[in-house]
Amino acid sequence: MFNRVLLPLDGSDLAEAVFPYAEELAKKLGSEIVLFHVCESSHKLSLNMHRLYLEKSAELLRQRLDLSDKGKKAKVQTEFVHGDFTEETCRFIDENEVDLLIMVAHGFTSLKVKIMGSIVDKVFRLVKCPVMLIRTDGGQPAVETKELISRILLPLDGTENSEASIPYAETLARSLPADISLYKMVRKAHYSASKDDMVGDMGLGDSERDAAEQQQAIAYLEGIENKIRKKICVSSCTTLGNDPARAITDASRDTNADLVLMTTRGRSGITAWAPGSIAHKLLQTGDLPLLLVRKQ
Repeated sequence: MFNRVLLPLDGSDLAEAVFPYAEELAKKLGSEIVLFHVCESSHKLSLNMHRLYLEKSAELLRQRLDLSDKGKKAKVQTEFVHGDFTEETCRFIDENEVDLLIMVAHGFTSLKVKIMGSIVDKVFRLVKCPVMLIRTDGGQPAVETKELISRILLPLDGTENSEASIPYAETLARSLPADISLYKMVRKAHYSASKDDMVGDMGLGDSERDAAEQQQAIAYLEGIENKIRKKICVSSCTTLGNDPARAITDASRDTNADLVLMTTRGRSGITAWAPGSIAHKLLQTGDLPLLLVRKQ
């Protein structure tokens, strides 16, 4: 499922924040890592420097993987192409059976960050493979830890679309290994003031409705939990809320998750990367890597 992983690099320290995650997949899943660099026309004078950077990065990654895997030869390749970054990245993914794209996703506070966000947006809209977006916490590369991913938060909304992410979570959980925390936000009843009630008390039966909806969500998650718990440590939780992105962020912190894994199409059937959507908001409010699977 994650046989070939593509890492686009631009020569910056920030872009290299993807290395620890690629290294983890290569060690635990045997993934082939492809370091990918697109040299645009404005960088013609520095072609050799870019090529040397890519080869040096690959060699360092090979050495680290060889040492950690008792001398087994690491599968690390390099690809150096010319042209537009978005077009060439998408073309390479389509023509070379790439199973996962790992990119750095900056925040949204500076001009450089907005440009990077636009590039990530364009690539994500076009590629068909899953995309892992690594946050850098305001410009600092991700910190390497012994257990990089030990718990995966898997948000579900009860639809077949959202459940497309389950096989990916199972594969990662078995191979890393990692625990899975299933999560579902139950949309809270809308409490509004009536014509005769200027205070705006809770509507009649709203609390009962919330309780019933939450019980249904618990039963739904328990059903999923029973299907995948054979070789995986899995738990589940629900909360009431009206902002899915904020609820998922809070759940990731409450469960001490290291990765949020979800599909990009929800109840509306609209691509979730659209501004104001769950995935877009998660990159603004969350602080964890986000692995997005596109519903085929």
